[in-house]
Amino acid sequence: MSISLIIPAAGVGKRFSGNIKKQFTEIDGKPLIYWTIKRLITSYSFDELIIGLNQDDIKFMDNVTADLNLDIPHIYAAGGKERANTVLNCLLKSNCSFAAVHDSVRPFVSSHVIKNTIDKAYQTNAAICGIPVRDTVKKINVNIIENTVSRDNLFLAHTPQVFKKDIILNSIQTALESNITVTDEASACEYAGIPVEAVLSNYENIKVTYIEDINLIQLFKAKYFFFFLMFEHFNLSDFMIKAALSVVPFMFAVTIHEVMHGYAAYKLGDNTAKNAGRLTLNPIAHIDPVGLLVLLLTRIIGWAKPVPVNYYNLRHKYGVAIVSAAGPLANLITAFLSAVVLKILDFADVNFNIPIDIFKPLYIMTFYSVVINIALCIFNLLPIMPMDGARIIWNFLPRDKAAKYEATEKYYFLIILVLIFTNVLQYIISPIRIFILKIFNAILNLNITTGFM
Repeated sequence: MSISLIIPAAGVGKRFSGNIKKQFTEIDGKPLIYWTIKRLITSYSFDELIIGLNQDDIKFMDNVTADLNLDIPHIYAAGGKERANTVLNCLLKSNCSFAAVHDSVRPFVSSHVIKNTIDKAYQTNAAICGIPVRDTVKKINVNIIENTVSRDNLFLAHTPQVFKKDIILNSIQTALESNITVTDEASACEYAGIPVEAVLSNYENIKVTYIEDINLIQLFKAKYFFFFLMFEHFNLSDFMIKAALSVVPFMFAVTIHEVMHGYAAYKLGDNTAKNAGRLTLNPIAHIDPVGLLVLLLTRIIGWAKPVPVNYYNLRHKYGVAIVSAAGPLANLITAFLSAVVLKILDFADVNFNIPIDIFKPLYIMTFYSVVINIALCIFNLLPIMPMDGARIIWNFLPRDKAAKYEATEKYYFLIILVLIFTNVLQYIISPIRIFILKIFNAILNLNITTGFM
């Protein structure tokens, strides 16, 4: 069986009252629809993606899909007057036997809900997810309560809603021809007399309807960065594969970083690193187990054991700055050379008909080498004592100000922890990393993106 992922995104959001369409409202520098699609395609192997869209939004969506770095076929379908019209246009372009329709503004659906709903639809031909009503429900008339409605059999419908394609296609066509109001896909099946199975959803699977809902999205995002994305969406085999393929690039990245610090110091007159056996490319001499673990968990940052340097032995006025800059510069050069290797692999795929899958492990490791080296370069250039960026600044300050600057080193771990747990570190590293990747892409004619890695 094959399945299409359908995202109706032609709505204008009449109740949202924001300056832009709610599906294009930015969260962490990305439109909401980006996070929704990212969530779905990293949770389940769909065969194609079809986005229902207005003509005016195609150029914007082109940038979103490029940023997603999709590895499945994806096309657009014309947006209709109502949601049902848009979904119908998408279904008419589908090449699959089943279709999963998901709101463009529900980014926090859990992976098990996606899988359970699809599995149930494969068994019964029609299934949606949702949650039981928990609050007391009142029926009112002109703000006067008439009675309390029993909530025993009430169910709040969520998405995805999954159907055998022919069934939902015929159901929506029949409902539209009969002028029946279709608020979701399941209601079309209800009108056609087709039973639809209900699957329990997660309560965080909210739909952005009002502008105030953006605040809830921000709260869930903070929670989900460490729980939803790391644990509930945790896939052990996927984690082990990514961990294994990122270990080698990371070990080389931190090794070359520390060796270049020591080598620069050695060339400027300090033998400390050489005498300590740290001018070696053997990663065992440089790896910090905690730094490696943090890298495997976050895939954003990590660190090695600092190479020992006696700055008083340096024979250059700006020796501290030179030694400090050597590590990040080595990472930047390594990142570019890794991008060159990616270009060679792409060239082999296109010109010699060598399938890229043959080189897939090497390709993934090289990709990680690019993004890890760039991240280490940026991270180490932060102006926080005792990091390289701070050392470079320190070398150019007057002695009294340099001493005060150096005294801030005692707050290093506190500052780093705050940056990590408030997600500020991501805000700092990601835009710069994307900028550097754009330069690499322009030079080498590549399309390297990071997504959530």
